[in-house]
Amino acid sequence: MDHTAGKDFRGGFRQSSHMIEQERSRQRHSSQINRATATDHWQHRCNYQDQREADNLCKREAGIAIEMRQHPVAGPGIVVTVHQRDCQEVRELPKDGDLLPAIMTMNDLLKRYPKDEHVLYLTSEWLYFQQDYDRARQMLEITLQIDPNFPPALNMLGFAYLEAGNPDPTKAIAALKRYVELQPGQPSPEDSLGKVLRYAGDDQGSVEHYGEALQLDPTFIAARVGLADTLTLMDDYSNARDQYDRAISVAESSRDRYHAEYQKALVFFWEGHPADGCKLLEGLAETARAEKEPYTQFEAGFARALLATNAVDEFAQLNSLESFLHGPVAGMTEADRNASLGAVWRERARAYASSGETDAADQAVHQLEELATHTRDLVVENIYESAHGYALFAQGDVANAADELATDLHNPLVLRQFILAQEKLGNSAGAVASRTRLKYLRASTAEWFLVAGSASGKAH
Repeated sequence: MDHTAGKDFRGGFRQSSHMIEQERSRQRHSSQINRATATDHWQHRCNYQDQREADNLCKREAGIAIEMRQHPVAGPGIVVTVHQRDCQEVRELPKDGDLLPAIMTMNDLLKRYPKDEHVLYLTSEWLYFQQDYDRARQMLEITLQIDPNFPPALNMLGFAYLEAGNPDPTKAIAALKRYVELQPGQPSPEDSLGKVLRYAGDDQGSVEHYGEALQLDPTFIAARVGLADTLTLMDDYSNARDQYDRAISVAESSRDRYHAEYQKALVFFWEGHPADGCKLLEGLAETARAEKEPYTQFEAGFARALLATNAVDEFAQLNSLESFLHGPVAGMTEADRNASLGAVWRERARAYASSGETDAADQAVHQLEELATHTRDLVVENIYESAHGYALFAQGDVANAADELATDLHNPLVLRQFILAQEKLGNSAGAVASRTRLKYLRASTAEWFLVAGSASGKAH
């Protein structure tokens, strides 16, 4: 591919540039997208379910945007047809983790439709789920300059304002309040606002807006689980369990039902009863395995590894997950499987590095490097580089460790390690800014429990 073909997206996009170079020199070197990540992002991501809900919500709204193009106010019909086909192509490309065709397709679309809010939005969506939140935010702002009342862009921008390198909760909340205004009577905007208010630390506001969503639709399971998550973080465990049970009772899919059960199991850890939580997670993983629900099997198994009370149990669980994810998994996309396997290997690298077993940590990092090279997936690339950061930190190469850890700062555990690196380097201002960023990752997840719970004495 010509080096300038993707320059619109690669300027300031370090990970993309690195992977473009990989494509040109795959025999020389090996080495998101969230989703995402990201996964998210699928998750490997820190906020696995939050990211999954945001992913589903944004994709539904992107579908609305495409539907709107079927009835344009003006413009040749042939342009609409090509536009729809190409937009769909953009949305499908990241599922395979293939970065290069996506960049080429989007650059071509932007050249042909530079002021089309739907093209800009779908491009922003792709950047967002490749975990390039800063550039996603910039493009969403451009989208809203063209159409200030474009609901999907306002929704995603609200999240991007918090997930970008310099979080801005005031703008995030303002964007989502405008989203609510433009979609009266709809539960999704209230759900989004409830989630962002929780991230911003306004638990009471979060509860109120989740409640508004549920008044509009009592079966809106994302809001029901979100409300329970907020109540968990407020230490209101009894009401949190009640809300999880209500979510389970209205779940229309096994994955939604299992996720509510998973979140309910985590309440025991917050409550200070890890043994009970581990039993529930083990049972949930077994049920998911029997019913061939791979996402829940990974989610529950990975939490068991993270929350294990000793290294033997953690590595045993990681080994089990590695075997489960080693080849194609029925019911799970390859991009999600790769990101999940990457998360397993990164956690192995983190655990070995923290115990001073640098050779074992390096071996896990090498596995990740090969996976990143094979998949050419930016989310996997970020997982690999952050795992490398753990290993470098353990070896005393703190400066390079900080550079590598900086690729995945939406993960609370990675960000905590990055803060330690900044402090060791004497970068007090940077550490303060990172601590501010860390507080906006607040969610009822296993990763956040390990960060926040360790500070409160709840985590092992």
